[in-house]
Amino acid sequence: MQTIKKKRDNILVVPEGIISETVKLFDFAFTCAKLHTNYNFILRAHPVINTSLIIKHLLLKHKTVPDNIKISSSSLLEDINSSAYSLYRGSAAIIQIVLSGCYPIYFNDNNEKNYDPIRFAFNSSNYINNPKTLLSF
Repeated sequence: MQTIKKKRDNILVVPEGIISETVKLFDFAFTCAKLHTNYNFILRAHPVINTSLIIKHLLLKHKTVPDNIKISSSSLLEDINSSAYSLYRGSAAIIQIVLSGCYPIYFNDNNEKNYDPIRFAFNSSNYINNPKTLLSF
């Protein structure tokens, strides 16, 4: 079995299994990817979500998928092992991701309730709401 090294420039994006949350987080990731071209974004939808429909919807706004975005077809473990960071909102997968050594980045939409499942383990320094501040902690 080949060992996959964590890449400092990979950010795993893991939304909840809710269509609106997936659209919101993937849309934010698209915007971040356009601004932070030196990072790769691995978009991993919850298994109950039809990823291709979400991407089609986002293409109406963004026109193209940025070159530094990859739609995951790997296992969660492979995605975790190849990432140094994870962008999330309410996904419980973040617990396994953090325990595997990825740094969590919570997309905090100030207009909504905080659904961060690990909010008591990290302070708000890992919270962002502006794509420009993605890795400014």
